[in-house]
Amino acid sequence: MDDIMIDEGDDVGENCEVLTIRRTKAADRDDETLVGIGWRVFGLTIFTLITVMQVIQEYLLVVTIFGMAEELKFGETECQVINGTAARDYIGDLNMTGEELCAEAGRCSENSTFFLPDVCGVRYTGRGTLYDVLAGPIYLIIHGITTVPLIGLVQGLSMRAPLSIAMFTVLWTLCTLLTAFVNDYWAVALLRFLFGIFTGPINSLKIAYLAHIFPTEVHTIVFGISHYGNALGFGASFLFVNVTNSLVWRWCYIICGAAGLFLALASCFMANPKGPRPHDKINSVVSSWKQQRSSLRQIAWPCVMCVILSFTASVSATFVGSYNITIYLAEYFPEFDVSVIGLITIVAGFIGSIFGGWMGDRLRKISGIRARIGLCIVLQIVGFVTATLIYQTPLTALVIILCINYCCYSWFAIVLQAILSDLTPHDCKTGVFAITYFFTNSIAVLLTWPLPRYHP
Repeated sequence: MDDIMIDEGDDVGENCEVLTIRRTKAADRDDETLVGIGWRVFGLTIFTLITVMQVIQEYLLVVTIFGMAEELKFGETECQVINGTAARDYIGDLNMTGEELCAEAGRCSENSTFFLPDVCGVRYTGRGTLYDVLAGPIYLIIHGITTVPLIGLVQGLSMRAPLSIAMFTVLWTLCTLLTAFVNDYWAVALLRFLFGIFTGPINSLKIAYLAHIFPTEVHTIVFGISHYGNALGFGASFLFVNVTNSLVWRWCYIICGAAGLFLALASCFMANPKGPRPHDKINSVVSSWKQQRSSLRQIAWPCVMCVILSFTASVSATFVGSYNITIYLAEYFPEFDVSVIGLITIVAGFIGSIFGGWMGDRLRKISGIRARIGLCIVLQIVGFVTATLIYQTPLTALVIILCINYCCYSWFAIVLQAILSDLTPHDCKTGVFAITYFFTNSIAVLLTWPLPRYHP
């Protein structure tokens, strides 16, 4: 794709466009050598940590929803035991539990003759439509929709990656931090909405930046390391169950908000690769648009769209599982410690992202793109099968299948990212990944909305 032939019949204008693209690509290769290995590692580390923090803040809702709903009084309610000792005294020799007693009609109703105010009380479960809104459209749909225009704004203003990353990280981190100080459901919803807007461009900027400073031969493993931040973040978010239990849910948002601001500051010190050299740029809006259009014409769009749609289908299945696994385990396996899910994600994500990234680069050298596409097909089939079996098996089998599912998804995601990067010229990488993000977030959520809810 780097070698572009010019036919004698081509007009001068088209020849200038081709030569400009060729010189730009040469400049991009020079930029890789201008960024030292130490700065590359620093940039990869910062991006991985930012990914970890973003995912933790995204899934804080899952692990804090019970305490948040109880304090802010929103969502579905249940009549539950509020005094275990009083419940045991009332039951006496009756063959039933306190939960069964409070589940009887009228136990929490003041107008009922069965009202037991000293034994049973109304508690907010953190489930229902209001939770689904926070978990789904108010965040995830807007998350993808705003990515493309915001990326266009960044490119139009010629903002460098370190500055744009720091700016967006500060904005979405402030949304998380402010959540700790609100006392109304709709304030939480507004901050969740803004969080979705400002986190949208991060992934596209990250992949384009890493593809810029690292050689193509190691793109899959580099993407794998940065993508492992998703598994680490999802797993680490379950550790905040202990924070919620020992302190209050608000401290989770304070801790994560402070950490996010620190990472935003650190991102300002990342290497700032040079853009195209002055003699490579024509100071004309029309010429710049022609250059961009010429780069877009190089993309094999049928293949790219197949990859994007495949990615979207996989993410749709993952959304359903990620936002419901905690509720499912709490209802069907209440004795299970849900924080174990965090450990499972960290271990399985490491295998899929790091080992999968190494294997992806090996396959690229040996067999090119066809072998990696074949691998993705196998991983997607295994992922869909295991995603279905998770909710049909006993607890032990569920844990094993969950490990396989997380591993397959992580491996599948980073190989697809590397394939998209290979199919896309550098000039268009950020834009193409923004389009991909729109499909894998907004479209994926629309396909799965409303998120399934499990009831005993």
